[in-house]
Amino acid sequence: MSLAFPHWLMIAGALLVGAGYIGVLVSGKKANRVDRPPGEPIDLPALPLLNSHDAQ
Repeated sequence: MSLAFPHWLMIAGALLVGAGYIGVLVSGKKANRVDRPPGEPIDLPALPLLNSHDAQ
């Protein structure tokens, strides 16, 4: 029995959705372990700004 290409895509998509749900569950448990005060700002690295004149 051979499955057509669209069927393989549906199976792969279902597996990816299942893996995504498992990833959310695992990362959700890790996020609860972080002990950061709610009012403390998050330090993010500054992103470089692109100038249209530099791109040429």
